[in-house]
Amino acid sequence: MPPLVVVGVKIDSGAYAILKQTGLFALNMLGKGQQAIAFSMFKPAHVEVGKISGEPYRAGSTGQPLLESAVAAIECKVTDVVERGDHHIFVAEVVEAHVGKAIAGRPDEAILGMKDLGDNIFYGG
Repeated sequence: MPPLVVVGVKIDSGAYAILKQTGLFALNMLGKGQQAIAFSMFKPAHVEVGKISGEPYRAGSTGQPLLESAVAAIECKVTDVVERGDHHIFVAEVVEAHVGKAIAGRPDEAILGMKDLGDNIFYGG
């Protein structure tokens, strides 16, 4: 059985509409020191040829955008949706995994986390 990923997506977001329509998504993992890229993704995306919010990307095997600067990314296919409240839960199989460059040390310590974005940045909903 392929690895599974679970994500909660707010039902009135643009990402939700795309996810419901396509049943596919990619999770791009940024590395330490890439805070500026993270902040650029907190706003509605500006898409132009080959760039999302100014960041170069390429299409993965599922057609989903993979940020060129991401440390790693996974492409996923939705298998189930739990529709409750203002966020629905998408359960997905990992279709493909990508590593941008070799990671020195522990991989979990190389990934940018919300705590790395400052004391006033958190996601509560």
